[in-house]
Amino acid sequence: MRFLIRSSVGALVLAAAAFAADGGLRMPEAKTGPYRVVVDRISQNTNLTVNYAGPASALGQPASNVDVRRMVQLQLSVFAATKEAGMGLTTFQVSGVSVDSGGRVLQLTPYGGPLDNPSENAVLRAYLYVPVFPATVREVRALEGQIIGYERSKQMEIEIPIGDGAVPRVVQKDDIKATLREYNFDGDSAQVVVWLEAPANSSLVNTTTDGSYGMKLVDVLGRTSTPNGGAFINPRPHQAEYRLGFHSLRRAPAAVRVQLLYRGGERRTYPFRIEGIPVPGRPVPAKASPRG
Repeated sequence: MRFLIRSSVGALVLAAAAFAADGGLRMPEAKTGPYRVVVDRISQNTNLTVNYAGPASALGQPASNVDVRRMVQLQLSVFAATKEAGMGLTTFQVSGVSVDSGGRVLQLTPYGGPLDNPSENAVLRAYLYVPVFPATVREVRALEGQIIGYERSKQMEIEIPIGDGAVPRVVQKDDIKATLREYNFDGDSAQVVVWLEAPANSSLVNTTTDGSYGMKLVDVLGRTSTPNGGAFINPRPHQAEYRLGFHSLRRAPAAVRVQLLYRGGERRTYPFRIEGIPVPGRPVPAKASPRG
């Protein structure tokens, strides 16, 4: 999954008005295709600098130059209507942030990236940082961007029987062709090379972060062993090669098992635009509770 920040502008209007009619705050959001983009937090920091080294005034007193620097950060979350749509999301791009200032529309320069802390329901969480934000502006006029996702996505498991160890050995599952290209077993260790290939318009993704690359050796009793080292290579999005070593095996392996994420079908672009995102200049006062 990629997260990109760009400074160009262009999308469809999909959401507006962060303030409700009664003056309360509402969560700014945009719906686009099977996705929903939400601004769930806004923070700002204002630095005031007074410089007394300015030229002398008419009364002979040094003039003070006041510099106000305001920085705004937005936290974004992306939700998917289905689990399949969530797995199919490949790219989230913010293409522009604009404000109204002094009767003009200003295009601001944002920076950002993904947030590592997980969310129970969100497919993606990210931050957007605007280092130079006009001091008197009280809302973001528009935040624009796009999401790119595959039409079909699913987790897959492919098992290649080892048999007598002769290679190559090929298994076809759905659109993926899996080939055991190399196999060596010397009693308690094994080295394997597996090649996966899918249609050119698809993508094969390793989603395992534990160093196993989603591959295991399975013995005749169904017990599994994970690799002790190796490499995973994606020469092209629809191709993958595994070169892995296994040690301290108790029995001869009976099969190689690979787990991965397959993304296929059409790649679609979903533009989004959120308008009227409030950036309050001071805390919003809470409503007083009536005394009983």
